Amino acid sequence: MSDGGAAAARRVVEIAREEQELIAAGRVEELDALHQRRQAAMAALPPAEELSEAAREALREALDLQARISESLQVAMALHRAELGRLSHGRTAIAGYSPAGLDARPVLDRTA
Repeated sequence: MSDGGAAAARRVVEIAREEQELIAAGRVEELDALHQRRQAAMAALPPAEELSEAAREALREALDLQARISESLQVAMALHRAELGRLSHGRTAIAGYSPAGLDARPVLDRTA
């Protein structure tokens, strides 16, 4: 007996919640594997016209979670861009303190 995609839709919601937790914890390197699991869960859904009301409700929840996840990712990306800008500016400022004529390329020390 078919549940109208309710089980698959609940998996999509669970994965969205897990994604939200990973982003909040800063564990973005784990998102690729999670996205693959979400694609599999989405592929298990029946066509839209065959979805049960329970599946539709779960998918509405997943959509709401996904909107919040997108906002969280935008904030995280802005913070990372700002940090990269500070690092780049700091590196440029530090370079101003090197002695004139110093070759900053790494040198292999053969005296050891």
